[in-house]
Amino acid sequence: MNALWLTTFLVFAVTWPTSADPPPHSPAPFEKGPFLDDDDLLAPALQRPQLIEIYRFENAGTGATALPAFTRSGRFLALGGEPVRFIDLDRHSFFELPTSGNVAPGGGEDELLVRRKTGLERWSLREKALLETRMSSPGIGLPAVSPDGAWLVSFGEHLAKDEILSLRGLGIREVGRTFGMTGHVLWHPGGQRFLIASHRSFCSRARGGELASIDTRGHIEWSRDLDEADRPIAWSFSPNGERLLMASPGALELRSGEHCELLRSRDVVVRDIGWLDERRALVLEDGVLSLWHPGTLTRVARLFETEAHAMVSSPKLRHLVLIGEKSLEIYTLLER
Repeated sequence: MNALWLTTFLVFAVTWPTSADPPPHSPAPFEKGPFLDDDDLLAPALQRPQLIEIYRFENAGTGATALPAFTRSGRFLALGGEPVRFIDLDRHSFFELPTSGNVAPGGGEDELLVRRKTGLERWSLREKALLETRMSSPGIGLPAVSPDGAWLVSFGEHLAKDEILSLRGLGIREVGRTFGMTGHVLWHPGGQRFLIASHRSFCSRARGGELASIDTRGHIEWSRDLDEADRPIAWSFSPNGERLLMASPGALELRSGEHCELLRSRDVVVRDIGWLDERRALVLEDGVLSLWHPGTLTRVARLFETEAHAMVSSPKLRHLVLIGEKSLEIYTLLER
């Protein structure tokens, strides 16, 4: 089994350096045994990703509502807050923007959206310039951008302010509404529709809310009530969009599309999910990052322990960010 080598660079919130040359560091590996390899037959067939830690920020204030965001090119990583900060991962340089709020990737390759209390800003990180401001009512939650950067789902404090926005062409403009459904959004890889696990709705009276598929014009393709036990904690489409990994309280399930449940694994606590390719997925469990084989819903290896509660990957899977309550770790992914 290949050793997992980590390189660590420690940065405190009070320091924002302009360059970095992190020293090498090798953590103690797991002892070989059932904890390392849960399936000895699948482990040799699936290549383990090599994760190299390049930055670590302590006391960064990265709570569940302040997730970082990669630009679509994968070159820049932005951290929401006051102020908004970002890293040029190609040049290992650190910058601040004269603005504050939650962040999301923009429509352009190196663009960033900043969700402020008074509206939405569009920035060029390459030029460090504000390109556009769209005034709106105070927003709640995180804006959800489609994989191709063309569409944005934005939620307001009032039902009438939930919007589907176009980020291409004539600037930021409204093209549809979500009919009062606000919650966890997952875009289909094709970028023409999204799933929403809504906790508020005009129609549903179920305690767990409603699960719906909505297109980019706001048309509801289908919907169904959710029980609290079925409400997704984390979910992720496969790269081709044909399969869906979805975690609910105490379970992880594999679905064909959004409807047909194929497999279910119980007694597993999942924080977040991300596909590496059609045969491999990274699953952030309670206290550990693991490699899973989605086709059989089998844990192949537990990679390393972590206290993170969420993770974000760059569009081209060059980098992975693990987010804790007070820390943020950035990794480079090799040998995918």
